[in-house]
Amino acid sequence: MSQPNSAEEHKLVSSFESVRKVLSDEQFADRWDKPLAYWALPNDRRLPLAFLGRSVGDLLSTPFHELSATRGIGQKKISSLVKLLHRATHNEPPAVPYGIRELADEMDQKRAQLESHEGSGFDPSLVSEVLWVEWCDTVRRFHLEDATLGRLAPSLQMLPTVIWEKRLGEYVDQSLSEIRDMRTHGEKRVRVILEVFSAIHQLLSGSTADNHLSARLIPRFILPIESWLNGTRRGCEPPARLEVEQRVARPLLQQIRIDSGETVYQLARDRL
Repeated sequence: MSQPNSAEEHKLVSSFESVRKVLSDEQFADRWDKPLAYWALPNDRRLPLAFLGRSVGDLLSTPFHELSATRGIGQKKISSLVKLLHRATHNEPPAVPYGIRELADEMDQKRAQLESHEGSGFDPSLVSEVLWVEWCDTVRRFHLEDATLGRLAPSLQMLPTVIWEKRLGEYVDQSLSEIRDMRTHGEKRVRVILEVFSAIHQLLSGSTADNHLSARLIPRFILPIESWLNGTRRGCEPPARLEVEQRVARPLLQQIRIDSGETVYQLARDRL
């Protein structure tokens, strides 16, 4: 590291030694073998690339002067190192990805664009490895490994047909970086996978697997159709044609529009 301002250097040393002391406690032993990259976000700037593959324990055992003397590491990279180590001190992953507050201003514009063009504010670039592990744990806890992406995706248009039948269990043992490196798993495909896992976690994270009640994961539009059909079966008279159209046909057609687009929707509607 080039010769920094002495006050700034003192601040960095103090911050590093402070977080080193915290992480060296036995309560954080489960973090020591994990690479520093585990706490990095895709949006993070000035990441200390030379350190990302090293374990937290290795970094904690390395004196500050040796870390700062590493080739390509300056004050800003050391500052990023300290920031990532601070993230590792969180006892539990937060409800939102690490770094979201620091990136809030930057991401507001991106969210607005996503909401206006895709109807969703979900941003996969804010998902950290830590958050991904939490989502996978939720899928395991509720034994959802056999659920398929095609059944749970917001829209089949967003999902290539070749992975409609992909089980969630095929992803729960993979790290986020491993999924992003998978063959044929580009940005759009990874986004849908993350969005499905995120939706499951948001729905079930407040529940316990040993509750005497259980949740059934179905598309939201199905529930009112099922309720109406169950009520109709108990009635004495068959439903009117207009009622069937309003209660069943229209919701199904709307889902066809979501899954297959306007052209297929128009064709299906004209055939009814």
